[in-house]
Amino acid sequence: MLFEARDYRDYLRKYLASLPKNGRGELSRLAQHLGVNNTLLSQVLAGTRDLSGEQAFALTRYWGFDETHTDYFLTLVQIERAGTKAFRDHLDEKRRRLRDENKKLANRVKTRTRLGEEERRVFYSSWIYSAIHLWTTTNPEGVTVDEIANRLGVARARVQTTTAFLAEVGLIVSHGSRWRVGVESTFLEHGSPHLPPHHRNWRLRAIEKAETITKEELMYTAQVTLSREDFEKIRALLVETIDRSAKIVLPSPAEDLACLHVDWFWL
Repeated sequence: MLFEARDYRDYLRKYLASLPKNGRGELSRLAQHLGVNNTLLSQVLAGTRDLSGEQAFALTRYWGFDETHTDYFLTLVQIERAGTKAFRDHLDEKRRRLRDENKKLANRVKTRTRLGEEERRVFYSSWIYSAIHLWTTTNPEGVTVDEIANRLGVARARVQTTTAFLAEVGLIVSHGSRWRVGVESTFLEHGSPHLPPHHRNWRLRAIEKAETITKEELMYTAQVTLSREDFEKIRALLVETIDRSAKIVLPSPAEDLACLHVDWFWL
């Protein structure tokens, strides 16, 4: 949505209209973030005032824009504030160049199906990367930084740095101030050095969740003695359960985020 805009006010209007209840209350939150009153932003939207460069930059931080999106939005604001036609034309050429570069990047991202080794190291270093990646699938219109932070209970600044990485590697894509899923799935083969930290990160989340488990959820822990033959029988049952669960999950609408752990090992 941002790179389709040629007027930053038009982008702001569409941004507000894209939010639930047409963005009711969002103007106040934006004003509070900028340290101004609602009247100033209303005047900006009406075209009687302009954002300053500092205010425009603060908005890009609020939205969690990456460098390219930040440059594009700031350029839109500069175009409106330009005092001469020559300078305005120069800025408009910059706008077109940024738009075209973004299209090329988007096309490159669509062709990516696998993370590089260093990208994998980062992605599997914390549960938050895969959680945010999955959460962007729950809304076809995308999710905002604030929605992610509120749902996952993490700091807004952490969400911003994480979404910037996920966007860089093509796992999510920007749609204005919202993030949509890009490459939908990731996979670790057996024996990958990234599997242990991946398992560990999500099991630590399970330990945290144990303090607030509800009746609708399930946690089960048991230590048993049994024969090696029966150990294999139970393993086969668990594999079958995982397979049946996957067949349910794959076609299921993405409405919320859950985590399944299955552990069966000799003590």
